[in-house]
Amino acid sequence: MFPGFPGPQSYRGRDEFVEFMSTWTEDFEDWSIELERLIDAGDDRVVALLRQSATGKGSGVPVELHFGQLHELNGHRVIRVRTYAEVAEALEAAGLSG
Repeated sequence: MFPGFPGPQSYRGRDEFVEFMSTWTEDFEDWSIELERLIDAGDDRVVALLRQSATGKGSGVPVELHFGQLHELNGHRVIRVRTYAEVAEALEAAGLSG
């Protein structure tokens, strides 16, 4: 998870992922996530560049977040996802230049 996010810094399995997503999105309306780009990082790893957008429930203020994830695969299954607040951090974690 991003540093400073309340709660656990890691989640395991479907149920914990669903719990995390509920917490992550509870203060927003019109929440959406868009995959902007996938990058093959070799060694069964893929970097996903994502954009989230939403509107604050109480404030009505629109927000947008661009971030990156490093997905580790075993065959056709994702076995680990690491999330980075900055796209450059995700690329660096995968051994790619930003």
